[in-house]
Amino acid sequence: MTPRDEVLPRWRLPGMRVRIDLLAVTVLGVALFAAYSVHLKKDIGWDFRNYHYYGCYCLENGRIAFDISAAQLQSYLNPVAYLPYCWAVDHLKPLAAGILFGALAGLNLGLLYQLSFAALAGLARRRRVWLALLTAVAGVWSPFFLLLIGSSFTETWTPLLV
Repeated sequence: MTPRDEVLPRWRLPGMRVRIDLLAVTVLGVALFAAYSVHLKKDIGWDFRNYHYYGCYCLENGRIAFDISAAQLQSYLNPVAYLPYCWAVDHLKPLAAGILFGALAGLNLGLLYQLSFAALAGLARRRRVWLALLTAVAGVWSPFFLLLIGSSFTETWTPLLV
């Protein structure tokens, strides 16, 4: 740890130290993406109706070996990745499901910020914070990523598992 790292404000929690900048970026990302997910409304796209939800239904009800090609070629995709979204659709209101998966997508901003912050270790603190913030925003400012926020596609929340 360099002396520059000690200059950043930190909170002391039992057994861990939290950087205020990382916490602020993460909370901001969660709030913004949850609100954006609500703005996009619920996912009723072809993929969700055709195979995301139906694959989960087949898996949960033991129909996976009987309903052959019911969802065309996509019947053969593994539905396990879609189980969390299907559970949320079945057990939560649409608004809550959208907020939940929008918030999960927002965690990517904090993750990218932390990765960039660690990669820019040799820079002065202020420059390091701003460049890390810019690279994090650039990482989530993709039309494809923004389109998938709060939807049944797994590309926005599975990076958190890596």
